[in-house]
Amino acid sequence: WSSFINENMCDYFSLLDKKYVPCYSTCIGKDVYKVVDDNVNRFKNLYPANAWGHGIEDILRHSFYAIISAGLPLAAIRILLSPNSEGENLRTYIFPFLKNKEEELFWSENFRHLPVERVASKFTLFLQPEMTRRAFSQKENKFDFRDTIDNRKIFLADLRSGLLGNDLADIMGSSLFSSFYDAAMSRMDLIADDSLDSEIGTPFSLYVDEFYTYPTKSLEQSLREL
Repeated sequence: WSSFINENMCDYFSLLDKKYVPCYSTCIGKDVYKVVDDNVNRFKNLYPANAWGHGIEDILRHSFYAIISAGLPLAAIRILLSPNSEGENLRTYIFPFLKNKEEELFWSENFRHLPVERVASKFTLFLQPEMTRRAFSQKENKFDFRDTIDNRKIFLADLRSGLLGNDLADIMGSSLFSSFYDAAMSRMDLIADDSLDSEIGTPFSLYVDEFYTYPTKSLEQSLREL
């Protein structure tokens, strides 16, 4: 696909092309708590229904909050939850970035009394394939979803589950949907700016194949507002 893409009018996202590494992170957003919530919902699907509980959700929620606050990629969770010296060093590193007492208490006290190895082992297995590690080791976004919408570009995402695996395809798909939702909601500033070309506010269509496989609150909210 990439050889047919005109980058001035089309953005291309694929994890299948080894020569093309998309610089995109699932852990970036203006509303930290929304980003945390969306990520927890995505990774909840990695666990069987009978294995999910408040303990695992608590660990995931605090882990996502910590790496997002420290500006780290999602793959850092595997190290953050590790009992070895590398994990201890990373927990020491993220501590100054924590912004409330609850987070500080979790990593200084509660962390040691929770089944973190169950979450750590799940992330280790999930991140074993090179394609998955590459996808979740990015610290920044080079994709400008607001620009894609405002300038009516085409965005193509190749998320074939038969090649990526269901878990990776579903998690990445739900993250991309959240990014478009946040970009769309940010267009409220167009209402207050009369100087802008009226055409910039024209509708933008997002076609999501098998959207029901993407667990995210952004999807729930967008469907509720239809």
